[in-house]
Amino acid sequence: MLLRMMEKTMSAKATATKILTATALILAAVIGLASTVSAAEYVGTGRITILESLAVSEEQSVDFGYVHRPSAGTNTLSLNHADGSVTASGAGDAQVVGGTSTSGVYTISGQPDRAIQVSVAVTDFSDPGISVDEAYVNGPTDSVSGKLDSAGKYEAKVGGAVTIDSNASLGTHTTDVIMTVTYE
Repeated sequence: MLLRMMEKTMSAKATATKILTATALILAAVIGLASTVSAAEYVGTGRITILESLAVSEEQSVDFGYVHRPSAGTNTLSLNHADGSVTASGAGDAQVVGGTSTSGVYTISGQPDRAIQVSVAVTDFSDPGISVDEAYVNGPTDSVSGKLDSAGKYEAKVGGAVTIDSNASLGTHTTDVIMTVTYE
C-alpha cells in the first residue's frame, strides 16, 4: 500500500510538473509574442491634381517670304520671331525680295496660371540646297519657360534660320514646325 501511495504521489507530482512546465511555456510564448508583436501604424495622405489638357493651335505659319537663291555660295536667312522680318547673311548673293514674311504665331491653352515649358523644332526640308539651322521661340533659343495667363492662354512666336545654296530648287518649299508644351 505504501508503494501504491508513493506511486500516486509521484504520478501527481509528475502531472503537476507537466502542468507547470506547460504553463511556463505558454506564458513564455505569450510574453515573447507580446514583445515581438509591438507595431505602430500611421495613416498618411495621398494627393493628385488633375490639370486641363494642353492644346496648341497655329494662328500664323512660319514664312520666310520670297528669296532669290544665290548664284554661287550660300546664304543664311534669319527670321525674327518678334516682328517676322527676314535678313540674309553669308558669302552668297541671295536677296530677300518681298512676299510676306511672318513669324509663326501659336496659341497655347491649358490650366490658368500654370507654368509651362515650350520648345520648338523645325524639320529639314526634303529638297536639296535648303537646310534648317535653328528654330527660336519667344527669344533666341529653341525653348522657353512661361506661364499661362488667368484665361489659360500663352502666345508663342517662332522664328529661325535656314541656309540656302545655289543648288536650291525653285518653287515653294514646306517643312514641319513641331511645338512641344509641358506643364512645369
